[in-house]
Amino acid sequence: MKKSWIFSSMLALALFICLLPFQATQAANPQGVELTGSYYTGYDITGDGVNDTIQIRKDRDRYGYHTCRIIINGQEAIRLTHEYSFYDAQVKLYTLQDGTVLVYVYLQGDNGDGPSGLYVYDNGRLRELLNFQTFFKYGIHNTGKVLKVSGNRLKVNYSSMSQAFALIDMKYTYEYRNGALHPTSKYGKIKIYNNYKYSRGQKVTARKSFWLYKNAVSSRKKI
Repeated sequence: MKKSWIFSSMLALALFICLLPFQATQAANPQGVELTGSYYTGYDITGDGVNDTIQIRKDRDRYGYHTCRIIINGQEAIRLTHEYSFYDAQVKLYTLQDGTVLVYVYLQGDNGDGPSGLYVYDNGRLRELLNFQTFFKYGIHNTGKVLKVSGNRLKVNYSSMSQAFALIDMKYTYEYRNGALHPTSKYGKIKIYNNYKYSRGQKVTARKSFWLYKNAVSSRKKI
């Protein structure tokens, strides 16, 4: 009698487990995660809420790595080639509030140069949303990174060795909607690092006279 009761209880428990909704493949991405390895099965990169198979392959020649490929569920989604060679590939996933997964890729080479951008999975491919290399046209060694994600918004930082001010950082906030990243304002915050001369009391004279205003949206002249 006791054995029969135990068997009946185990059968009932097994049936109950079988009737539970299957969730083993449901993805639960952290808001931001860096993929430092070469093979993953525990993250969602396509944005459909289901874990994907992600392979990151770095091909090299005698000088170093020159090509990075990201393969999603057995299909090559992107192939990035460095003009010269890179030391490592940074791949990060950022999950927005609506479930969209943004993919950051940066192939860092000499002087920080290398493909750098944000992508989103679209019909088997990683489609480019932002290109950190080409955003700023008046400088070299252009790179970028994501600073913060909140809801469907993200704050990014562009860095450049600018022609006018040497090293500068430019911070902008974007909102993801309708398959694209839209700036929340046409104004960003700019930080200039080259203050060597100013710290020693030296003056800099502009080639042409111009007005400085109280702030970026003010019509009130200041200096």
